Amino acid sequence: MRPPIENWRRTPASAFIELEDEQFDNIELIHMSSITPSSSVLFQGLSDGTGECDGLDLYTGRIGEQMVYKYLLNEYRNHSNPATIKWLNQVRESHLPYDILLQQNGKTLYIEVKSTRTYNQHIFPLSINQIETFLQQRENYFIYRVYIDEKKFIILDNIRWRLIQKQQLACLLRIIPISSE
Repeated sequence: MRPPIENWRRTPASAFIELEDEQFDNIELIHMSSITPSSSVLFQGLSDGTGECDGLDLYTGRIGEQMVYKYLLNEYRNHSNPATIKWLNQVRESHLPYDILLQQNGKTLYIEVKSTRTYNQHIFPLSINQIETFLQQRENYFIYRVYIDEKKFIILDNIRWRLIQKQQLACLLRIIPISSE
């Protein structure tokens, strides 16, 4: 059951909400080619880029992270090579440029989760720390784009290469007008 929106706007940024497990069952990995254009919602619903989030944004992000964490636990549960999966924001926001660490065979994968409730919202903000990390970690950094209401997600890998080759990703900058108040 989804809580009323007005309740989450009053939630302090440091608070985390206990979530019900049934909303995380049957999440589906989809291929990037199945994504349709999102011109009508290009920048709707995006934060202003200042890093400030309201309670609903925090709740949406938390749900997406938990969905990916449970998906990874399930995927690696019966793996022949054991993996360690750490959800770094499980107790409180870590402020790191990734949300989940997956360690297997001496290799560490850095996973950033970007969540939305709007299925055709394919644009999301990245911090300078996230950009620096995907440039440094290259093939070890992944962004999981979660479409919560659809229970679907996409894994973005080789982000630097995809940007250079213009392979299904583009980098955009947004100018944010300064308030005159």
